[in-house]
Amino acid sequence: MRFETKWRYVVAFALGLPTTIFSVSLFLHVAVDKGIISKNVGNIILIAFLAQCVGMLVWYGTRKKN
Repeated sequence: MRFETKWRYVVAFALGLPTTIFSVSLFLHVAVDKGIISKNVGNIILIAFLAQCVGMLVWYGTRKKN
């Protein structure tokens, strides 16, 4: 299967996304457990990270429109 050039970045980013989300959430969970950050701050960081990931997917997908 061959992807168009503009979709290569989106597919690569989407394939790595689950591992990245798991890693960030695990890091935030440990930071909250150790008292480095509060639970609310951890939730805000996680939501901001997820919003940034979705924004990057949309940006990569629409950057090189035909």
